[in-house]
Amino acid sequence: FTLVIEASTGALTPATANLQVFCGPPVYDIRINEVDPGNYDAVELYNAGGVTANLTGWELIAGWGTGNLVYTFPSGFTLAPGAYVVVREGNGTDTASRLFTGAEIIWPYSGGSVGLTNGDVGIDFMRYGSSTDSPPTGTSWSGTLAATTMPQVYGRNASSTDSDNATDWTPRPGTLGTQNNKTWSCFGSGYLENTDSRLVYEGSWGYLGEANASGGSLHYTSTSFARVSFCYTANNMAIYRTLDPNRGTMLVCVDGSCINVNNYSATTQWIQPVIYTPGSGTHYVSITYVGPNYIDLDAVEVGSTPAAPSNLTGSAGTYQAQLDWNDNSSNEDGFRIFRGGVEVGTVGANTTSYTDTTPTCGSALAYTVRAYNAFGESSASNTFNVTPDCPSVLTAGYYEETDLNIVYSGGWGTYFGSDPSGGSLRYTADPSATVSFQVQGDVLEVVYTKYGLFGPMQICVDSDCATVDSYGDPPEWRKVWRYVNLGPGTHTVTISNASTAYISFDAVRVIDVTPLTDGLWQENNSNIYTLGSWINYAGDGPSAGALYYGSDPNGEVYFEFTGTAMAIYYVRYPGFGTMRVCVDGFTCTDISNHGAWQWQATQAFTGLSAGNHRVHITNLSGGNISFDAVAVGVPAAQPSITSSSVGVHSFTLNWGDISGEDGYRIFRDGAEVATVGAGVTTYTGSSRTCGEAATYTISSYNAFGNSTPSTGVSLTPSCPTPLASGAIYQESDPDIFYFSSWSNYSNPSANGGALYFSGMADAGISFQIDGRSFVLYYGRYVGFGSIDVCIDDNPCQTVSQNATTLVLQDTIIFQGLSAGTHHVVINANGDGSVTFDAVHVFATTVPVWDAVEPIVVEDAGPLPSVPGPAALPEQTADSPVADDSAGVG
Repeated sequence: FTLVIEASTGALTPATANLQVFCGPPVYDIRINEVDPGNYDAVELYNAGGVTANLTGWELIAGWGTGNLVYTFPSGFTLAPGAYVVVREGNGTDTASRLFTGAEIIWPYSGGSVGLTNGDVGIDFMRYGSSTDSPPTGTSWSGTLAATTMPQVYGRNASSTDSDNATDWTPRPGTLGTQNNKTWSCFGSGYLENTDSRLVYEGSWGYLGEANASGGSLHYTSTSFARVSFCYTANNMAIYRTLDPNRGTMLVCVDGSCINVNNYSATTQWIQPVIYTPGSGTHYVSITYVGPNYIDLDAVEVGSTPAAPSNLTGSAGTYQAQLDWNDNSSNEDGFRIFRGGVEVGTVGANTTSYTDTTPTCGSALAYTVRAYNAFGESSASNTFNVTPDCPSVLTAGYYEETDLNIVYSGGWGTYFGSDPSGGSLRYTADPSATVSFQVQGDVLEVVYTKYGLFGPMQICVDSDCATVDSYGDPPEWRKVWRYVNLGPGTHTVTISNASTAYISFDAVRVIDVTPLTDGLWQENNSNIYTLGSWINYAGDGPSAGALYYGSDPNGEVYFEFTGTAMAIYYVRYPGFGTMRVCVDGFTCTDISNHGAWQWQATQAFTGLSAGNHRVHITNLSGGNISFDAVAVGVPAAQPSITSSSVGVHSFTLNWGDISGEDGYRIFRDGAEVATVGAGVTTYTGSSRTCGEAATYTISSYNAFGNSTPSTGVSLTPSCPTPLASGAIYQESDPDIFYFSSWSNYSNPSANGGALYFSGMADAGISFQIDGRSFVLYYGRYVGFGSIDVCIDDNPCQTVSQNATTLVLQDTIIFQGLSAGTHHVVINANGDGSVTFDAVHVFATTVPVWDAVEPIVVEDAGPLPSVPGPAALPEQTADSPVADDSAGVG
């Protein structure tokens, strides 16, 4: 180089001029200024000199002495006077103020060191904790820098003093890339807004005024290397931030323990806490941006759980418990009230009373109170028992919604108009709203309104609850929900909102049912209560010409009666279902309504104790069931036979009339043979047997069943006079007896010009002969059936009377009989109509007679198909000649 010296005055003499020139590399003052072995794993360098330093090829050694990581500064990198550069682990884009090592620094908080060299020349060095690393040549270190924990960093003082001594360094909040002018200012309790100076921000943060935030503002960031640090001395800490669709993740570290906190939410939620409870002592906290999107800091709160309230006392009201307590804390956010261990309400800070609307009354309820804040609840107060008063019980009557014994909770409004009962009703959309009252009676009716904005409500009678839909468009006023069979005693009724729609309450009716007494009561009687949907059927068949039926699974019938016996009238019909009838709630009988069509079928309930009884009928199957009438009374009394007599194939019974019967049933050897109506006291009937004894009894009956049978009488109906041999006896002979219904058919081709015929399945004939053989005359026709001919106790012989056309005076011979009298019985087989024309009796074992040929009647024409006795062609049938009541042909 060239050195030029010029003097402006005086002379330069060798004696006074001494100039020395030295040549070599420049001298820089580069200092290790901040070391962060925490979530950033970074080293900050500071140029304390007056010239720009060229750091090309310089080396930064993290963990000096072990060669943990050696980072070489890139070619051409310079650091201006007073400037900072941060060297971070990992990968990134190098800038004038931030460089990346491209590798991980394994750097424990418990001990480590950092060295800076330029070739073989040491520039600076520091160490901390348990590290014993030696400084590089040209540098020195003295003293001990105690280890700390994340998120603290190791930093020089604000003036970056460098005396190569541990006293130059202190644990402090991170300020990477800026002057170390921040120190820890720990706070012990209270609420710190995001603008508080004790919060140390690093990196790029924005400020936002926001009315929904705590204190009206928040700090936010969406950039890497953004961090905020603080310390506190307390048991608990809460970080308040915003949850939002545009929020991301932040890393929260407390005393070196770190978790990622996700701030995303589909909806915006302000002032949301993240709670930490590390215990007592001083704690260091950092919040670092992770991304994506934004994170924010709204406020920080530190403190402890509040002290428990004490001296809980109270008093009772109608369905209410009034509570009071002492507030022993100064940091509560409010108080929670518990009934039986279940939270039932909250009040704000410094509030010391609460009124609980209770679901029950008349029984003790246990209450406790706990103070709470962001860090949890206090322990419970003392337990205090309150027994809420019960309102006056609603007995039989009609009560408007304004009655003082009807208790409301929650928010209810009042609607006034001409449509509701009494000109007004209550309504609410409060999902916690209830209305409660107590009743005594048999039937409860709740009056309400259906409306387009209304929804479901739940009505509970004691613990039996039902959901009632009150939606209706167009509106329906004064709708009635009914509950039957309340049972004895007092019942609590609670009505609550089952949704967030509106419900209403208009009035309540309590009914004492008038018990039914002796008699027959129809389905529409005012003291018989029905629930659900029923269809009224009117027509012939039901009692009094009408009944109810329906398939509503909620269909019910309720009534009460006084007596020892009751009977339900109903109809059986194909495809009908099953109903359940319960008497006094525990004696239940399932009755099938399915079967062949039968009007006025009955089911009796007898042997009940004297007094009132409750009857509840429900649909058990979901199919159709029916309800026709109910009879109340006593079972019919036992009748007594007063006299009796017999005739040919007949008997007669006489008895004394009793009261309360619907009729009498006559039995032969235990089998029912006839029925007569009420008030009838005599019966003459036919007997298919004769000369044989049988036991006859009678029973009275009514809706409750048969009475005990009378004492039996043994009767032997006489037999007809035997038909003597040597003659033909026509069908109309008085000694030939017919059973069931027979008709006369006149035709000149028949024996004697006529015959009898019957289409009844139980048709029969009985006669006796005095001979040893006989010939039976009969007719045959298209579709006719067959008869069984039985002689004495011998096997019967079947005779077909079917033909392709009308045949008259067909015959069959019975011969070889013993001498004497024989009993002949002829029965229809039930497979078609049958005929009987005449009988010819012979004294000989083989008939001696002029046999006749059957007469075929051509072009007889078809027989009409009619129930009962069949009609024969071309002639008009006469009136019936026999029936069961007469028993004589």
